[in-house]
Formats: sequence, C-alpha cells, structure tokens
Amino acid sequence: MIGLRYIPFCFGMLLSASVTAQQPTFQHWSSHRTGASFIGLNASGVAASSDFGNAFVKDFLSADHIDSAAIASGLKHLDPFANRIGGDYDVALMAKLNVAHSAHSILFRLADVAHLHGSVPLASAQLLLIGNKPFLGDTVVASEMEASLWRYQQVGMGWQYEPSPGTSYFVMASYINGEQYLDAKVDRLWLYTSTLGDTLSAGLNGGYAQSDTGSVGFAKPNGYGAALDFGFARDFKSEVGGWRLKAAVYNLGMVQWNPKTVHFAADTNLEWTGVKINDVTKVDEQFSGGTLEDSLGQSLTKLYHKGYTNEVIPGWAHAELMRYRNQGAEFGGGMAIRWKAGYKPYGYLVGGYRFNDHIAMHGTAGYGGYAALQIGVQASFEYEHLALAARITNLETLVVPTQYAGGGASLSLRYML
Repeated sequence: MIGLRYIPFCFGMLLSASVTAQQPTFQHWSSHRTGASFIGLNASGVAASSDFGNAFVKDFLSADHIDSAAIASGLKHLDPFANRIGGDYDVALMAKLNVAHSAHSILFRLADVAHLHGSVPLASAQLLLIGNKPFLGDTVVASEMEASLWRYQQVGMGWQYEPSPGTSYFVMASYINGEQYLDAKVDRLWLYTSTLGDTLSAGLNGGYAQSDTGSVGFAKPNGYGAALDFGFARDFKSEVGGWRLKAAVYNLGMVQWNPKTVHFAADTNLEWTGVKINDVTKVDEQFSGGTLEDSLGQSLTKLYHKGYTNEVIPGWAHAELMRYRNQGAEFGGGMAIRWKAGYKPYGYLVGGYRFNDHIAMHGTAGYGGYAALQIGVQASFEYEHLALAARITNLETLVVPTQYAGGGASLSLRYML
C-alpha cells in the first residue's frame, strides 16, 4: 500500500529522537523577568500507547523477523475495537524582542514539526502481522482503522503585551510549509478467504490521501498554509507565592496540499478468483504477452486520482493552574484537548518542591491522550541570563514495557538579553 513504508520510519524517529510528553508543553513567551528579551531553543516530542508495548514495538522496528511467540505476546493486550498509538516531534528556535523597553514585544518562531497517530483494531492487526491464512474458510471483519502523518515547517511572527508583572497576552501568525502528509482511514473492511485459498472476496469502504510521493525530503514544498496561536498567563500573587493561570490555543489553521497529492476512495466489493491453468506443461505460453492479469489490483488502481486537498492542522488547546511559591511545596494541574489527532482529552496533576528562586523539581501524573496512566518528572533552573527546563515522561513504559509503549522528554533553553 502506498505510504505505509513511512509509518515504521516515523515510529522509529519518535521513539529514538529527543522527545515531549502527552502533557503538551506551553510555548512560553513570558519569562522570569517581566519585559526581558530572550533567544531560545525548544526541543520536544512524544510517542505513547497503552495498547501496544515497548517490547513489541522494538521488535517490529528493528528485528528482521518477528517470531510467532512475539506476535502472539504483542496481540494479546489489544482491544477488539481500537488500539491507539501516537506521537509528536517539535524543534523550534524562538525569540522575544522587547520594543524599546515597553510592555510590548515582537515574537519570532522557526520550527520543524511532525505528528503521527493511528488506531488498529485487533482483527486488523492480526491480518497485518499474521496474514489471512488463519482465516481460511472464514470471513474476518477489520474495520475502523486509521493512520495519519504530518511533517511541516513553521515560520511565525507575533506580538505580546505585558501590562503588569505576571500578566501577559500573546498572538502569533505562522506560515506553514507542508513537507509530507498521509491520512488513511478504513471505515469498513471484510475479507473472505476460501478453504483452498484460491478465492478472495472483500468489501471495502474507506480511502486515503498522500502528498506528492515523488517529492520527499526535508522542507520539500508539497503544500502551504497558515496557523494562529494565542493565549495568556496571569499570576495571582501573595507574600509567599501565589497562583499562576495559563491558557493557550496552538495551530489553529489549515494546509492546502498541491495537485500532485494522491487520493484513493473506495466503497466497493472486490473478488479475486485466482489463476486458471489449462495445461501445466505449457505455463509459459499461456502467460506470455501479458496475458496474466490481476483483476483485484486493476480494480483498486481505477480508484486513484490526483488533486488538491485542504486539511485542518492537528492542533490543541491547553490550560493549567499552578500554586507556586518562593520556596516550598508547589502543586497544580491542567487539561489539554486536541483535534485532528486521534487524541483523548488529557488531564494531569503536578506536585513538587521549589528549593529557592533558581531551582525547582516536580512530578507529574496524567491520564488520557494516547495512553492510560502516565508518570513523569521535570526540573527547572533559572539564574540571571539563563533559563533551563527539562522533562522526562512516560516512565511507566520502563516499568511495564510489555503493556506500555513510547517515552517522552523535552528541553527548553533560553538566554535572557
């Protein structure tokens, strides 16, 4: 199938690169010093699933051959209806430049972004990994499969207003270069295999779209679009600390993919009855001159076409409320929702300790997204011109690698001007 070869590559990229958690990272434009300009780097990404396990995903990506025992172990935890896996990758150069030491700032962001998600029901996974041999003489129903891949670059410019210490509002508009896109969905699929395996009958309702297959590589211009980010942060202070409320919407936008985008849409029943051989002693003569034809393949080929497609970008909304102090215990929580991402609403709690004005450490526990319970740790350091924050998440995959897949990390580095 066109496009499926990219999926293992993307899973590998997300699992091995510097990667963030199911808890999205705020693209903070406010700093620990109100009004301070800065330049910085954010690097983050994620891969997570509570349906597939790290042990199975590792074998799938790296092993030349997966034995039947490993396949059986990987399949035994799968749900009959939906098994989610997904991830994100984001590396961005950021800058905030104060306008003549006023309450206004100009914002810049240059980023490379990737998103991947999919859901595979148990019957679909069995067909993909084992084939149809176990279903001889039977009909298998494998519906509600989906997979989506995005890779694009963003160039953004925005504005921030900080009317008072601890209060800020921002908005940013971005141009998007669409590098790669794949979206596949099977609403309904049934497959009958005869006892002898000489006849296949199938019903298919679904389709996919994929960006120009002849133009692959970093920053290839296969589509263009725009997106909008906006949000605010507000501190409610006291003598020993206070509360900080943050909320933002990211990637509210769309990309138009160029006319070389491949489309496939099907709502049909297909049948392949094998090959009839009249004389086994003259096989070459019977199949000479292209006589041998695959009717099933020809039927599918007729369903392809190329043309423009407009797609909403996977984006998200995120809100968080935190109790912070100059020194002592801190706690809070938040929630994130995403669209076009196959992502369940994600809620999380944060608790930790601030040692002084410069150093703090916290633990996180969340539920939702592409997995179930997810655990992580994070730390921050701020001193004069330097601000550093790091996070490691999805630690549950280290404890139960047969049940959970993925891993997460993020790094933010800033230099205050």
